[in-house]
Amino acid sequence: MKPVIKEMADTLLPKHPISSLESELYFLIARHLSSGPCRKSFEVLIQELELYQLLPKRLDWKGNEHNRSYADLVSSNIHVATDHLLRICQRIGTIMDKEVPTSVRGVQSLIGAGRQSLLRDQKDCKTVTWKSTMFAALHRGRPPEIPNYNNSANTVPIFLKTVQGGENGEKEKKKQLSFQECWLETS
Repeated sequence: MKPVIKEMADTLLPKHPISSLESELYFLIARHLSSGPCRKSFEVLIQELELYQLLPKRLDWKGNEHNRSYADLVSSNIHVATDHLLRICQRIGTIMDKEVPTSVRGVQSLIGAGRQSLLRDQKDCKTVTWKSTMFAALHRGRPPEIPNYNNSANTVPIFLKTVQGGENGEKEKKKQLSFQECWLETS
């Protein structure tokens, strides 16, 4: 490494050490870019990862850490294919669907919001069932206000569906509205 670049790298090193998970993520991103059309981005990323020492480090038998090059990491992790990150993302969606189903079955997105978000949680989604008697109170075609379970003023419900009686285990065939409330932060 040239002395000027080395000095620049020393001054630009992260102020706090990054976690091993972040280092591995940088490696997986670089590995993913290596097989894609963004060759210049890949080359610049590799230079910066090595310059700022952001790749996972190697431990010697005494427990000392040593920096590694991207090529060294690739050769020592031959089980990590170029599509490894993509496969991880695909599996995460499937696992999340088992824990908290999406509002639209079969649709997976890494950048979805609300019930489609990979960061969704059970506490973010609540179901409120309205009986047909509640719709007798309609005023000029407007339904009564939706109960607000979230005290924050900057949230909005984002999903609504009609449910036939009997789908909820009822014997009578009354129409109900089931509000699937997934609160989406707007600020």
